[in-house]
Amino acid sequence: MAEWQDVEPVQGAAVSELPSEGIYELNKYVYVVKRDGFLLKHKPESHWKVKQFDITHAAIGQELPIMANGKRMTPSQYLIQEVGAVVDHVEMAPDADLFYKDEDGLKVLNIFPPNIPIPDVELPNPKPFLDHLLWILNGNQDYVDHVLRWMANVLYRPEKRMNHGILISGEMGTGKSTITSTLHKLMVPLAADLITPEIFTGNFHDHLLGKRFLEVNEVELFGGDRQFNKVKTYFTENRFRINPKGSPSFTINNFCNYFFISNYADPLPVPKGDRRIFYVHSRIPWDHPRALPEGDPNRDGEYWNKLRDDFLDLEGEALGAFAVAKYLKEEILPTLPENFHTTTPPMTADKERMILAAQTTLEQWIEDGLQYQNGIFEPNQIFTWKVMKNTIRHELELVAKQKDASVLAKYGLQRETHTIDGKRHQMCWWSTPEFDAELRKLWNDTTTEGRAKLMSYWKSKDRDTFARNPFMDGE
Repeated sequence: MAEWQDVEPVQGAAVSELPSEGIYELNKYVYVVKRDGFLLKHKPESHWKVKQFDITHAAIGQELPIMANGKRMTPSQYLIQEVGAVVDHVEMAPDADLFYKDEDGLKVLNIFPPNIPIPDVELPNPKPFLDHLLWILNGNQDYVDHVLRWMANVLYRPEKRMNHGILISGEMGTGKSTITSTLHKLMVPLAADLITPEIFTGNFHDHLLGKRFLEVNEVELFGGDRQFNKVKTYFTENRFRINPKGSPSFTINNFCNYFFISNYADPLPVPKGDRRIFYVHSRIPWDHPRALPEGDPNRDGEYWNKLRDDFLDLEGEALGAFAVAKYLKEEILPTLPENFHTTTPPMTADKERMILAAQTTLEQWIEDGLQYQNGIFEPNQIFTWKVMKNTIRHELELVAKQKDASVLAKYGLQRETHTIDGKRHQMCWWSTPEFDAELRKLWNDTTTEGRAKLMSYWKSKDRDTFARNPFMDGE
């Protein structure tokens, strides 16, 4: 960590001529061409235009060299001309130096932050943390193993970004954030942060610069499907676009991992087939002695004193977090498959419930219909789109809209316009490879035999009742 945070010395005569605290402070900055401004090397979200930079550091003006024209250098001129503290752009590069040249020969500031080194001293047993994790995850060792593997990958395979995040929900005060706080302590400050869902789903992304780990707290639905869909690419894209306030947008490598915490059960609108979230709802009751707030006479204060103060001491000098880091590195990391970061997370009962909770009434109706194959869901039949809309209105008391057509299509409803008996119909059917192939032949077969076979798939009981049944087509 020390090497990464150290300021590189200035070059040239100014080093011996101007040994001052002001000059040392200036050398914490670098001019970034693509962002047209100065940044702190260890705080890449910072940004000063040249004029702003010179005004901010005007106090050291009298210490700077005088140029050939007799004028004294400005702080920006000093850094750019005398020191050469100029890079083309910033990037996240796990295996590169603080400054390096890219494939085009351009100088780059590497803002990829490291772990804090594990102290070379005797460390305590990590059991208090492991026991707490098992307690939070309802005593399920498989869940514990997965979270530990996820943590090991985040810390010790930073170049292999996890393609899924962790979500843990449960009552307040049970210590869910103890897990994330431990990760915070094991990385330099730039690497990790705690943000709100509003920031996570917002339009400005300065908070992502230099981040390897983000804790998103107080999660509750993210405002619905659209907001969650908006951030799905954070898990999968190797590069993402940063859109800082008042500055040009730019792209950067994505090495960020996400851990979500919520006090609400089923807090995200996760769709069926989701590969982005591993979810467990902690079932510790709010009145459990360990969950009670400080000051409550029934609170298990001894437990928290031992875990937080004596073992982890996340704001102090206790070594428990480093004991966890060593355990992850030596015991868990060797067990990780090479492709662990891209594998689908285990399906939990809580996630299955959350998926069902996120389903719309229409989606639930479709899934039930496809499972039992009754009525309009019978296989190998054709019907009109109007019949489908009227059935939805009759059974669900919903008016089918364009977005509902997309949902139906997602579940395999085919919809095409065809001429039958001289009339144009929007015909629908539930897709299977065999039935699709059969219909492809019959739509274009105008022979008597072909029409008869096609009409056999248009259920006679439906066609005969169109005129009498207000929920049918009426054509």
